[in-house]
Amino acid sequence: TICHPFYYLHILLFFFICMSASASACDSVATVTVLFFASCSELAGTKKTQIEVTRGNLPGSGEGDHQAELELGPEDVPLAALVRAITERYPKLSAILPAGVAFAHNQEFVDPTSSVIRNVRSGDEIAVLPPISGG
Repeated sequence: TICHPFYYLHILLFFFICMSASASACDSVATVTVLFFASCSELAGTKKTQIEVTRGNLPGSGEGDHQAELELGPEDVPLAALVRAITERYPKLSAILPAGVAFAHNQEFVDPTSSVIRNVRSGDEIAVLPPISGG
């Protein structure tokens, strides 16, 4: 039997929709280089690693209803998602993250009152710095 021509059109349309959804999901993940300094590198056991972080308003990228309050752009990373990705790989850091450290994104300090790191792209650097003391 011969299928109706629209049958094939529907299959192609479904295929392209699925492919575009997969591509946008892949675009929502950024691979960043995380640099650990001083006591943070001692706890992590390394000075540098690469971690994938979820960007934008995606399921699992925020903490429940709080995610909607963040007003995330497509390249923004919730600080909670970054901390979760780091502590999953380096559980010893959970003792000091996030309250006991400062974060820098591409050599610029992240506002300590912010719950979001803006405009994160693959290849960016995130530094994890312990409190600095001295005088």
